[in-house]
Amino acid sequence: MHMQIFAIGQRWISAMEPELGVGLITEVSSRMVRLSFPAVQVERQYAIATAPLQRLEFKIGDTIKLRSGAKLIVDAVEQDAGALTYRCGERRVAEKELDDLFSFSSPRDRLLSGFYDANSSYNLRVNALMWRARHQLSPAFGFIGGRISLIPHQLYVAAEVAGRQIPRVLLSDQIGLGKTIEAILIIHRLLLSRRIERVLILVPESLLYQWFVECLRRFNLVFRLIDPDYIAARHDQANLFADDQLVLMSLDLLRKESLLQQALQSGWDMIIIDEAHHLREESPEYRFTQQLAGQTAGLLLLTATPEQLGQRGHFARLQLLDPSRYYDYTAFRQEAEGYGKIANLVKKLLRAKPLRESERVLLRDIAPSADAGKLSDEDRAQIIRQIADRYGVGRVIFRNTRAAIPDFPQRKAHLITFNGANRQPLIREFQADCDPGIFIHYDYRDDPRILWLAGVLKKQKSKILLICHTLTKALAIDAALRKHLTTKTALFHENMTLLQRDRSAAWFAEKDGAQLLICSEIGSEGRNFQFAHHLVLFDLPRDPELLEQRIGRLDRIGQKETIHIYVPHAAGSPQERLARWYHEGFDAFERNAGNAFLLNEKFGAALQSAAVGTDEASFNQLVAATRAWHERLTAQMEKGRDRLLELNSFDGQKAALLQKEISALGADSAFQDLMLQLFDHFGVAIERLSEQIYLMSIDHHTHADFPFPSFRKESVSFTFDRRTALSREEIEFLTPDHPTALGAIDLLLASEKGNAVFANWESADQELLLEAIYIVECLAPMRLHIERFFPATPIRVLVNHHGSDLTAALSMTALNKNLKNAPNADLLHNPKIKRTVLPQMMDASLQSAKKLAASEQKKNHAAASALLNAEIDRLQSLGQINANISQREIDSLRAETAAVLAAMNRARLRLDAVRFIVKG
Repeated sequence: MHMQIFAIGQRWISAMEPELGVGLITEVSSRMVRLSFPAVQVERQYAIATAPLQRLEFKIGDTIKLRSGAKLIVDAVEQDAGALTYRCGERRVAEKELDDLFSFSSPRDRLLSGFYDANSSYNLRVNALMWRARHQLSPAFGFIGGRISLIPHQLYVAAEVAGRQIPRVLLSDQIGLGKTIEAILIIHRLLLSRRIERVLILVPESLLYQWFVECLRRFNLVFRLIDPDYIAARHDQANLFADDQLVLMSLDLLRKESLLQQALQSGWDMIIIDEAHHLREESPEYRFTQQLAGQTAGLLLLTATPEQLGQRGHFARLQLLDPSRYYDYTAFRQEAEGYGKIANLVKKLLRAKPLRESERVLLRDIAPSADAGKLSDEDRAQIIRQIADRYGVGRVIFRNTRAAIPDFPQRKAHLITFNGANRQPLIREFQADCDPGIFIHYDYRDDPRILWLAGVLKKQKSKILLICHTLTKALAIDAALRKHLTTKTALFHENMTLLQRDRSAAWFAEKDGAQLLICSEIGSEGRNFQFAHHLVLFDLPRDPELLEQRIGRLDRIGQKETIHIYVPHAAGSPQERLARWYHEGFDAFERNAGNAFLLNEKFGAALQSAAVGTDEASFNQLVAATRAWHERLTAQMEKGRDRLLELNSFDGQKAALLQKEISALGADSAFQDLMLQLFDHFGVAIERLSEQIYLMSIDHHTHADFPFPSFRKESVSFTFDRRTALSREEIEFLTPDHPTALGAIDLLLASEKGNAVFANWESADQELLLEAIYIVECLAPMRLHIERFFPATPIRVLVNHHGSDLTAALSMTALNKNLKNAPNADLLHNPKIKRTVLPQMMDASLQSAKKLAASEQKKNHAAASALLNAEIDRLQSLGQINANISQREIDSLRAETAAVLAAMNRARLRLDAVRFIVKG
């Protein structure tokens, strides 16, 4: 293939993304070429050697269309420095003036030139077009791809936030309810719908790998992990954030002014901040978060403890989300007091309790026709919905609680105490756990914890997950156990590659696989082992939030068994004191403590000193003080529990509809059949290993650009089944959202394969037929996500040589039953067929397609207009009584509505495939 010659001002079309319209070259270097696509307001950069571009050139006699809408006939073509100028009568037109929406219909050219493919390629192409349209139109688009259980409250929060004009919210579900999953669901949907492109995730350093693994293994999102090692390896002075669209880093790194400035210059579409309760108003972290939030449209703050640091801290975080709404703390407090009365009214309505006179007055203000003494269950439900819409801060905050979510497992603690152990080595071990700078050699061969564990493994066959603080400990535990027994064990730590960890997890999950999985603290992050229900805490972290994360590896929604938590420790050791503080102070092993962060802040330093001390009386006082403080905080939290906020954070009916659509789309055999056909088409070998699991392999027959799963080599196991994927993390979960599925469909549709076909139909009747597949599509800026209303929609038209429309009379399925591949192209070279008959049939098909396209356009326009204008009316009405609905949001929705409807009015037809059929 000859090297293409690029020059500024030339017009080209992307073969990979024809929906972008016509591009204009704006920059050319020795290796790269940059194009602007004005129709959709995006830019693309390509390597010159492999650019998937087609030159847009017109010949004498062709009709061209300008951006102004004028149509002219080309009389002559001139070239200057690579760019073309068309002479049309007295007018000279530079190619940069050409219409940005020009359709490049290569199927017609191929067929008229005698080039065509087999029927099977045509059918595959049409099936891919049909599937893509269904996928893009589905509410499940962007939500189906996660390797997650379909938990209703998570789906509801994700769908609600992702549907916002300006997604700026605080996700504050209690620990274990899946805030991380909700956040990644939101960005996954927005990324796939192309409403956002650049995402920055800022988390505490201890959560970096958990986020990285969750994004990669559950959603196939590959984030650039920026840490000190990456920074040190970069020797250039360029912006660290410029090369990657998705970036994950520790919030602490932005303390360095140069990094902060680079981040501020990088133009993010969405920022996510985990553990947002650490953002104190007076801290440097708050200052630079405020700067980033002020220039970024999307912002997600995650915290399980939104008000633990007091109302002032809570107000400061709300200020990050909407500084114009939360501008005055005194006004915020006054509003909160009035809002508290509403919340108390909701509590009484939920419990059907009698109302005081002041509450009756409040009720009459909300629902004038309601009789407080004669409210039915239906009346109460309707009034509560009105209150939620009218007063709900759910526009800004989402909070689901364990009390409102069913099916959480029970937890049972087993504290095992050993006497007679040497205390000094255990103190050094504890000090090393608290200070990473201390290194000691671990020899656990005679440690009572190892002897106890060896005995347990010999007696029972249940799967056991063991978590310890460091990699060094994990290796020492494994070595010590091997001296005492031959039980199958597996390791899981941060020095293993992701693939090695997948294999260890898979071996642990297998019925006859490893009985014990030994994890380091970092190694276990981001992994859940719900099939196991025995957890051994070989040591205890000093931070109670870290303890809850450990237990959370098993304590998840969907866990079917009681979780048994074993805490082996020596009498008089620091671990014993930690165990007592956790167990007696606030039941941390058996209950999720929503106030763990505050307890650690108040007692953490004293605990660290007391753990290595010998004063039993003062330690007992510490435990008692912890218990008293915990009970006080728990009572305060329950008293202030915001039932209205919880109601606003979950709608069971909406969640059930989305859950049903995700399940139906994922289980659709049309998708599975399409993928297997695409694999075969691109030379990917497929072997069925079991009912639900396949093996895909690539070799020298595989298409060079086939989108093989990230970080995989020559072969990979995969499944279409969600349940299998959840229990087997080492295999790929192939969904309609998966990069391999999306990429394979794009690769096919960007090629010419199947877009021109010549077929025979053996019959006593003689007739020429032309089947054409047009795409009616809207070219619009990505941020509008117009596909949710008007995806690129295939339109099928069938005409005969008389120009009669036979589309309704003969379906594609019926047609396929009679067709064979044409033996040769002789008929296509017949001058009359080539110059008269086929062009006339194509013109007839276009006229029929225009009518169908107009109908599709009218239907979609009406649906989008009704939905968007209804939402504008709702927000305008509520905005008069609910300050959480900003004028900015209403104006943004109004502008989007106008842009969406205008784009629909400019919908175009593009010929994607034709099949010429000789019947006789």
